[in-house]
Amino acid sequence: MSDVSRSIPPTDAVPRIDEPRWNVLAIVGFVLSFGIGIAGVVLGIIALGRISKTGERGGGLAIASIVVGALVIVGTFTFKFSDWDDSTFTLLGNLLY
Repeated sequence: MSDVSRSIPPTDAVPRIDEPRWNVLAIVGFVLSFGIGIAGVVLGIIALGRISKTGERGGGLAIASIVVGALVIVGTFTFKFSDWDDSTFTLLGNLLY
C-alpha cells in the first residue's frame, strides 16, 4: 500500500519547465546604462558574447544596454562640450513653460 502512495505525485505539484537562464550581465548592463553609459555599453558587449556561447536569454537586453549607453554617452558629451550658457537654458525654460 505504501508503494502505491509513493508513486502518485501530489496534486499540487507543478511541472518544472527548463527554460534558459537570464544573463546577469545583460540585466546589470541595462540598468547601469541609464546612469553610467560606458558601463552599459561594455557590459552589453560582453553579455552578447556570452549569450551567443551559452544560449542564455537576454540578447535584447544586451542590445538595449548598448544602445541606451551609447545615447547617454552622446548626450553627455553634447551637453558638456556645447557652448550653451545660462541664457540658453532660460530661453528653453521660457519656451517650455
